[in-house]
Amino acid sequence: MNAAIAGFGAGPVVRLLKKYVRFARGVDDLTVAEKVYAIAGLLGIVTTFLLVMSVQTVRLQNSYRNTQASSAAAAINSGLVNASIYAIVMDSRGIYLRR
Repeated sequence: MNAAIAGFGAGPVVRLLKKYVRFARGVDDLTVAEKVYAIAGLLGIVTTFLLVMSVQTVRLQNSYRNTQASSAAAAINSGLVNASIYAIVMDSRGIYLRR
């Protein structure tokens, strides 16, 4: 099995797994304070990542809202043009609408 894995160039993967196992075994040697600091640091990194992602989401939403507003204005304008053309055609046929 190892020969088959090595044939596909899995050497770097095996080295990475060995480093991970070495790291996991080294966690047992840490003090409680170091583990708490590591968890707090990880939570800080995750919080920062979520903050950046939320700011990017707000920017994209604002862009989409502006695009939708311009599209709605174009739809209203094309509706007005359509109504004007309809009125001209009906006027040329002699059909008058009463209001």
